Amino acid sequence: MARKIPDPPANWHKTSSNTGNIHTYDIELVTPLFGGGVSTRVNDPFFPIRPTSIRGHLQFWWRATAGAKFETQQSLFQGQEDIWGSSKKKSKVRIKVIQPTILFQSTYSQITANFRALRYALFPFAPQGQPEGSALNPPLNFRVEVSETRQGNPLSSSQWNEVLGSIRAWINFGGLGSRTRRGCGALYSQGQSFANQEEIKNWISNSTHQIARQWPTLSMTVLTKNQQITTNEAWNEVVDLLRYFRQGEGKGRDDGNKGHPGQSRFPEPDTIREMTIREMTNRWDHPDRGWPRGFPRAEFGMPIIFHFKESKKNPVPPDTTLVPDLGGRVMERMASPLIVKPLAISSNMAIPMIIRLNGPDDFGVCLKHGANSIRFQNNDVRNNRFGNYPGSPFAGRSSAIEAFLDFSRIEGFTQ
Repeated sequence: MARKIPDPPANWHKTSSNTGNIHTYDIELVTPLFGGGVSTRVNDPFFPIRPTSIRGHLQFWWRATAGAKFETQQSLFQGQEDIWGSSKKKSKVRIKVIQPTILFQSTYSQITANFRALRYALFPFAPQGQPEGSALNPPLNFRVEVSETRQGNPLSSSQWNEVLGSIRAWINFGGLGSRTRRGCGALYSQGQSFANQEEIKNWISNSTHQIARQWPTLSMTVLTKNQQITTNEAWNEVVDLLRYFRQGEGKGRDDGNKGHPGQSRFPEPDTIREMTIREMTNRWDHPDRGWPRGFPRAEFGMPIIFHFKESKKNPVPPDTTLVPDLGGRVMERMASPLIVKPLAISSNMAIPMIIRLNGPDDFGVCLKHGANSIRFQNNDVRNNRFGNYPGSPFAGRSSAIEAFLDFSRIEGFTQ
C-alpha cells in the first residue's frame, strides 16, 4: 500500500555531499522499518523518519566508536554531553530530515511469506493475540542533513570526525526503528555504505577505538559471507543461521517426532526443571539427561521467556523469565551484543553480515517465576562445562557467542 506525502525540495538528488559544516546524506531503506513513530509498534504515516530517532541512533554509535576512548562512564557522559547535549546542555549537532515522498507498507505475513526464517527475527510482530505488526517497506528514500547548531563553542575538527564516524557506523551497522540488531530498518547510502569486508576492516581499524568498556563498543569481529545476493536473501540467510544454531533440529535441538519439535540441546530447560518442578514434585516431563546446569544463551540478550508445552502425564515448569543481574542490580533488559543483518552494497543487493559488539561479560542472571526469583553467577553463563556434554552445540567452547561465531565460520563466514 502506497501513500503520498508532500514533495521534497526541487534540489533532491541521490548523492551525499558536504558543504561547509552541513553534511548531507541521501539514504535508502532496504529492509522493513517497524515502529519508529511516537507510539509503540506504529509507523507515523506523516512523519515516518524522525530526527529524534536518528539522533538517538547516532549517539549510540558515537559511544560504540569514538566513545570507547573514555575509561569511565562519567567521562563518557561528559564527552557525549559536549557534542550531543543533555537535559542541562544544548546539543552542538542539528539533525534535519527531508521526508520520503511515497510510503509503502507491508505486514508481518507479507514480509515472511517468501522468507520464512525472518519469522525468527520478527516474532514480536506476529499475530499472537494482537493484530500483526506492519512496517514501512522499501523503496523509501530520505535525506538527512547534519550541521552545527552554533550554540556556544563550535565543534572541534576531531569532534566533527567523531560525528561523521557515528553516521557511517549507523548507516552500515545500525538502522531505523525496532529490531535493528536483527536486520530491520537497514540502510544504504552511496559513498557511505561499505562495499566489502576489506573496507570494513580498514575503516574500523583506522577510525574507531576497539576497546571493551562497560557499554557496547564496536569490535573487529565483523564476519561476512562472500556472496552478493538480494537484500532479503542476505537478511534471511544470516537470520536463519542464528535461528538454526539456537533452535534448529540437529544443532540447537534434537530431531522432532511426528510434527513435534525435539528437545533443546541447551542446558536452560533442564536447569529450569531442576529449579521448579523437581523441588515440588520430584518428577519431570522428560528424563533428566544429566547435563550441566546453567543459562549460556543469556549472552544473546535478555529477557528470555521460557514456556514449556503442557504434558498430560507429568507436570511442566511454570512460565519463567530470565533477566540480567549486573553487579547485583537486577535489570529488565540487556540488548544482544550480536547484530545479524544484510550489509547493503546497493539499493537491492547485499552481503550477509554478523557484528559482535564488545561489552561487559561478567554479568549474572536472575530467573523469575511468579513472585519467586533465583540468582545465578557469571559461571552459570560462561563455563567450560557447556562445551563437551553429549549433543552440546558449543563444540568445546565455554561461551554461546563464541560457539556461534565458530559455527558461522564453518558455514562460510569470514572475518
